[in-house]
Amino acid sequence: MPLDQVVKLPINSLLERIEAIANRNQTPDPVDAAAVLGTKKPPALTVTQALEAYWTLAKDRTFGKSDDQKRRWENPRKKAVRNFVSIVGDKPMNEITADDMLEFRSYWQERIETGGLTANSANKDLIHLGEVLKTVNKMKRLGQDLPLDGLAFKDGEKSERPPFSDDWIRKKLLAPDALMSLNAEARAILLGMINTGYRPSEAACAAPDQF
Repeated sequence: MPLDQVVKLPINSLLERIEAIANRNQTPDPVDAAAVLGTKKPPALTVTQALEAYWTLAKDRTFGKSDDQKRRWENPRKKAVRNFVSIVGDKPMNEITADDMLEFRSYWQERIETGGLTANSANKDLIHLGEVLKTVNKMKRLGQDLPLDGLAFKDGEKSERPPFSDDWIRKKLLAPDALMSLNAEARAILLGMINTGYRPSEAACAAPDQF
């Protein structure tokens, strides 16, 4: 029972708690005393423990989703936490500092500069990590001041993907028997992508055994 509740107990209940404290040579045990009288603070959640708590606290965000949709929703959040822990460590939430977040940002800055990744990839990791920690902080009423703001990267100019040439389409996609190496389901999916613009992952939900 936390201290703010212990102090509201009737005097008899409070005396029972005091008498229950173990002692040696008439000296109360400080560890037992802290636990029984409510002055011992509960252990802080680590980042990975916060992620486990997050799945339950944010359960409403997956209502109506299929198992595959839930998996795709969970994976980027798992990745963001995994990346953070690999750089900073699995720290208790209340011990995360501004320097920790800047170190994580520097990790992403280096990947953008040398690894060919985009600012968008980095920002997604920062957003997902922040979402997890902020949700747990709010829903568990932890009242922690998390240093999560002002870390986003500025998006550069987005390069346009050049379209396939008419000649390539005629010789590759529309050539006689061009798709005969695919089975019927795969051909249908490819033609559906061409005609509707849906993504391969969306098609895979309907026919997972084909991928």
